[in-house]
Amino acid sequence: MNDLINVGIIIGGRSVECEISLISGSQAYLNIDNTKYNKIIFYLDKNNKMYIGKCLEDIETFKTNKFTDLEEVALINKTKQVYYYKIKKPKKLYPIDVFIPVVHGYGIEDGTIQAYLDMFDATYTSSSLISSATIQDKTLTKALLDKYEIDNVEYQILLSEKDDIKLDYPFIIKPAYLGSSIGIEVVKTKEELKEKLHNAFKYSNKVLIEKYIENFKEYNCAVIKNKDEYISSCIEEVSHTKDILSFVDKYEDNNKMSSSTNRIIPANISNDLKTKIEDLSIYIYKIFNLNGVVRIDFIYDTDENILYVNEINNIPGSLSFYLFEPLNISFTKLLDILIYNAIYEKHKKDQLITSFKSNVLNSKGLKLKK
Repeated sequence: MNDLINVGIIIGGRSVECEISLISGSQAYLNIDNTKYNKIIFYLDKNNKMYIGKCLEDIETFKTNKFTDLEEVALINKTKQVYYYKIKKPKKLYPIDVFIPVVHGYGIEDGTIQAYLDMFDATYTSSSLISSATIQDKTLTKALLDKYEIDNVEYQILLSEKDDIKLDYPFIIKPAYLGSSIGIEVVKTKEELKEKLHNAFKYSNKVLIEKYIENFKEYNCAVIKNKDEYISSCIEEVSHTKDILSFVDKYEDNNKMSSSTNRIIPANISNDLKTKIEDLSIYIYKIFNLNGVVRIDFIYDTDENILYVNEINNIPGSLSFYLFEPLNISFTKLLDILIYNAIYEKHKKDQLITSFKSNVLNSKGLKLKK
């Protein structure tokens, strides 16, 4: 009898951060416990068509674009079990018990993949549709942080390139929906503004600008939920000599996907600051109603001694496994927690009321006009 849990790892998607997803997902595939799980990679291309294939197990496939044995698949739910089937051979069904979305960026991580999985009542390891969409939008994140009176850097929301700028120079421009530092620029003079703002609006129809903090330290802390226990990770300090870390700095020059020279783990900070970051990370995880591994990024103003929440990463690169390793939680163990917590959360969700009895269709006043 096969008692293994069937796990589908979802990678790719219609996002400018697709390549980071391919690496993160491949890492998860390689580290999952083969004695507990039947694993398979589901690859979403730029048209969000879903494929399986042995070639997807090798990261070299994506470097060479030699997809030798891809088969397009789709999902279906029958008798409360999710299956996938091959489009060209639809009669045979293959069960999937839990999905691990390892996707990044606008158009996929932002609630899109969660909504798709919800349509099939699937069990998955990330935050829900609403929570995912909220934290993908930097402006909505800011609004909720303000609501709970959590310190975040002074900001302004721009809806067009013609909006009046109220912040003093210098400031930072951020496309509202992207991550991985894509489209982020420091604007130091009015002469720089037009080009950099125009570039940001290429990625997003809404742009966030934030006060530039000259002397700061950057700290990151991840959180994962294990049933009703919240576990905060080791805190890392991201060291850099530039105004901001670009996409190239994060992923190409220093390889943020694993250990890199620009990260100090654990961060060399006081116990008071450590406790504050850990407690605030868990608090944010709770108030945003998050699930799975989430990484909260902080900016510490060393001149004013103020800790600011910078960003919330719904599905962080490499699932931030390296931040849990110092706590003796290996990547394999982290995936165990993710999978079993997803099953636990799905069970709780299934207890919620999803229907409401009414007689509205039989109402005497109901008339439809053609």
